[in-house]
Amino acid sequence: MLKYLDELQRSKKEYEKIAIGYFDGVHKGHQKILRQLSNNDLIITFINNLHANDIYPTEEKILLLKEYCPNIIVLDLNKIKKDSKSKFIEFLKQFNPELVITGPDFRFGYKHQGSVADLEKHFKVKTVAFVKKNNEKISSSQIRDYLQEGHIRLANELLTRPFSITDMVVTGSGIGHRLGVPTVNFLIHNNVLLRKGVYETRVIYKGKKYKSVTNVGSRPTFNGVGNNIETHIIGFNKKIYGELITVEFIKYLREEKKFDSESKLVTQIKRDIKQVESKKSKI
Repeated sequence: MLKYLDELQRSKKEYEKIAIGYFDGVHKGHQKILRQLSNNDLIITFINNLHANDIYPTEEKILLLKEYCPNIIVLDLNKIKKDSKSKFIEFLKQFNPELVITGPDFRFGYKHQGSVADLEKHFKVKTVAFVKKNNEKISSSQIRDYLQEGHIRLANELLTRPFSITDMVVTGSGIGHRLGVPTVNFLIHNNVLLRKGVYETRVIYKGKKYKSVTNVGSRPTFNGVGNNIETHIIGFNKKIYGELITVEFIKYLREEKKFDSESKLVTQIKRDIKQVESKKSKI
């Protein structure tokens, strides 16, 4: 079950446990909450964070949440931001939960006036302590910072999986093919958090994994503008326009750079490919 608030009619379904949170990134801290659920419980999460870009699009976040529980309700913060805290509490009461599980900093209602203490007046509540690394709370904002700074390995460690982007392959400029290093391309949405540069990546296409090298940026050697993702899949020569692929980001290799000539660019790209090819890593 996946429902949005504007589609949700009053339900007679009751759940023993409800986990509540924004769960942006579904990182180690969130997983500590979610591991306490069964298939008969409920996750209530949110979209349209008013203060920061999300780590994953809603569809990908939902897929990650479903690994813990299939029953999910998504609330749009744009639509409920002016609702009182009592309205949210009444919304929860329809599910008659025996236990509400959330983090200690969970806030709700107009201007975040509602807190865990308000929930405790109406429900049995379990607050799950923050998960820490090096005495610092693991948070979505910390992961966003790591992604924007190119610290992809640190971000992946807190996510417990490689940060990834799943999208449809689009027709590119054809530059990579002309240079002898063909790429698959898809557009970066404005809220993608990755630092511009070249990455060691792994492509998942129809269930199979391939080593790859990915450039995130604007192709400055060709005076490009805007943002693009271009991935050279090592040992792969199929045309897959319009098909869905996932690119997992493993390591930040170098900054995006404007080269004096196409030949110098090609030489560097081949070095990048050789570096990834020679790495003895499991695909």
